[in-house]
Amino acid sequence: MVEGLFCLALAVYFEARGEPAAGQLAVAHVVQNRVLDNRFPDNFCEVVTEARRVGLNNCQFSFYCDGKREAILDDVAWLTSRVIAEASLHVDDITGGATHYHSTSVNPAWASSLTVTIKIGNHIFYSSD
Repeated sequence: MVEGLFCLALAVYFEARGEPAAGQLAVAHVVQNRVLDNRFPDNFCEVVTEARRVGLNNCQFSFYCDGKREAILDDVAWLTSRVIAEASLHVDDITGGATHYHSTSVNPAWASSLTVTIKIGNHIFYSSD
């Protein structure tokens, strides 16, 4: 697997493996939308590992700096994440250009400054446009 797709699949796996396929696809599209947005890094790996500042829970994608080891323990979910990452490159963006999302279990301060584009499963997706 090409490094960029590996990073995209990691984001799908760790951020959304418990979500429906559409929710996993939406997470992949958020990563892609960030790559296309000049406010963010210009490749999948740098987007996925971008930190706002050094420290626990300060990353753009929470799995990357939550203090837990990134261990892939579910082979079926990992295979699904890889398939969805690859497929996301060939299908229309279902998020309406979202560059942000969060779980419905939290209410981040930044959410009120963005526009909701779609809710899928346990995630709400946002655009800054």
